[in-house]
Amino acid sequence: STVYEQYQAAVQRDGQSPLDFDAYLSVVERELPEVPDSIRANTFYSKLHKDVRKQIKLSGIASLPPLAPRWFPSHSACEKPYARTVECL
Repeated sequence: STVYEQYQAAVQRDGQSPLDFDAYLSVVERELPEVPDSIRANTFYSKLHKDVRKQIKLSGIASLPPLAPRWFPSHSACEKPYARTVECL
């Protein structure tokens, strides 16, 4: 498959942490033409697991940060495969 097909098909898998998904998506994005950070952040959000998106909505976060990696604090609890809590976003 092409890089564009990989990018279009990319979604956060069950059991995949948001950090791991962000790392994967970032690798694919490097092969594509550059886009504004706001578009990257919105695309990342749209590809997150529906449960993570729901938690973000319920948390009251008003706007998306400019870059996905900035969503995540650097603590080990968020690096666990099933870390899908707002605290890890």
